[in-house]
Amino acid sequence: MIDLTSDTGLAFFYQIAKLVELPGIVKESQVTSMIPSEHLPDNAYADVVGKKLPAHTKAACCLSYAYYLRQRDQLTKEAQVRVDAKFQSLTKYWSAETECKSIKDGFDKSAAPQDATDKDYALVTELNGDKLRYFPIDTKELLLKSAEELVASRDKLTYLMRHDASEKLLKRASALGVVDAQIPDAVFRMAGQGVGDKDEVLHQLQVRVKSANRQEKAAADMMKVLVDMYRTAPTVSAASLQKTAEAIDIYDRFTGLHQQYGKVLPYPEDVIFLMTKRAAEAAKAQLVSLTTGSSYLLPELMKCAAAFDALGDLRSSFCDAFGKLDVIKVADIVPTLPKDDAERFEEILKVSGVKPIKSMSDLAKVAMDMSDLFPAIKRAAEGDSAPKSADEFKKKFTADQSAMIKKKMLDGKKSRTQLAAEERMRRAKHVDGKFMSKAPNGSTSEPVKK
Repeated sequence: MIDLTSDTGLAFFYQIAKLVELPGIVKESQVTSMIPSEHLPDNAYADVVGKKLPAHTKAACCLSYAYYLRQRDQLTKEAQVRVDAKFQSLTKYWSAETECKSIKDGFDKSAAPQDATDKDYALVTELNGDKLRYFPIDTKELLLKSAEELVASRDKLTYLMRHDASEKLLKRASALGVVDAQIPDAVFRMAGQGVGDKDEVLHQLQVRVKSANRQEKAAADMMKVLVDMYRTAPTVSAASLQKTAEAIDIYDRFTGLHQQYGKVLPYPEDVIFLMTKRAAEAAKAQLVSLTTGSSYLLPELMKCAAAFDALGDLRSSFCDAFGKLDVIKVADIVPTLPKDDAERFEEILKVSGVKPIKSMSDLAKVAMDMSDLFPAIKRAAEGDSAPKSADEFKKKFTADQSAMIKKKMLDGKKSRTQLAAEERMRRAKHVDGKFMSKAPNGSTSEPVKK
């Protein structure tokens, strides 16, 4: 039976909220206040046998009653009698008879309601034989909220889950008329709709190969095969890019590196599919073409004052009244430079390290180093904390793990032996279904009002 504690993503809650008007005490309560602590006694649950349906507060009692009524027909007659009797005493204890009666009346008045189907959720999976559905997408409002929750929850999902959920969400968004600008860039990258810099992908693969220990050698060999492919292949197919993202994710979860996503390591898709269609359109709008046939990003040109100095008297044409380069004049006049001047201008750009944009891959590579131009593109491995080498990465990762274990030990909750054993189990265990034990970020802030 599903109750609030096992309803990850609140998918079941959304179904209930569509069917009945929940009491005000439930709507006004934080979801976290209705989730019981691990020390809650058995008699505080309506289903004492299964330790389900917490009723430790009046709001929790009312909401658990709604969960129960929604699934009552799935229980045995014996279980129904037992839970009915328990709810009768619990509702009396909390003086919640009126609220629970209104919930029951609401279900009774729902004349054969049409339940949501798998197509109404971005992610449909199974855990212990039970079908679980997450991130509702049947309306614009729910879809946009699910897009945000999907991004916030992606550290709990495997790459294939992230990819399939994002792909399904984007297809429904198109059908509902949701514009791309309303959806986070990360959703497009998770769906594989983007292009990255091959050299950066190669670098991420090499980091994993060099940081592998003896126990991880077999997994590292898989990374080596990909390294060889990216070194030798002139181009990489879209299917290979998807397989690469999946392989990196599997390796990271096997070794525990996925815990460093967003800290030391970027998500695989944030490198492999860095430049999304929307980001590319924004970047193309910043391209300036010379009469030589080459194109450059406008912000890059603005940084190279030496190139304008080389134009001599023409430099003043690009400046404002204070002698500073004017971005509008640069964008308007540079494309009109005579070929001789353009060649001289381009030669200085080359000496200054400013490279022309010849492909989408070039555009993605430049984007990685231009947070001012692409604020939505965040490299997780940026700043002073970023490792400069594989050895430094391994050292930092080990230090982070040691600090985490030390903190737990200081809490006095577990022994060193217990922690070490749990860490070994975590590193060896496959992630599928594991994220179900914890609600996605942002999904438990407060209940959705009908």
